[in-house]
Amino acid sequence: MGALALVGLGTPVASADPTVASKQAEAQHVLAQVEQLDRSLDKAIQAYDAANGRLNQVKADLRANQHQLAIARASLKRSQATLSRRVVELYMSGRSQSTLEVLLGADNLDGS
Repeated sequence: MGALALVGLGTPVASADPTVASKQAEAQHVLAQVEQLDRSLDKAIQAYDAANGRLNQVKADLRANQHQLAIARASLKRSQATLSRRVVELYMSGRSQSTLEVLLGADNLDGS
């Protein structure tokens, strides 16, 4: 009898208890739902990983841009100081020159 009971576990028998058949169908349905959830989770993980990769790239770009901005601001500050010194020198020397002459007369505006 034990061997017959084991053989009957793998395949539903037409004369099986209807509650057993319904439970097997319910189990198959739940298994299908779990598999669908697993596929959805895989897609969500891939989307998350892609978004995280883009975020890391944006952060790296931001750091590079902040560095370039700091360099540009320092250069602007040096240029403004150079131009200011040149204007003061021209004023103190008593020479009257137009703004264009001030700029064209400068060797450079970056302070070097």
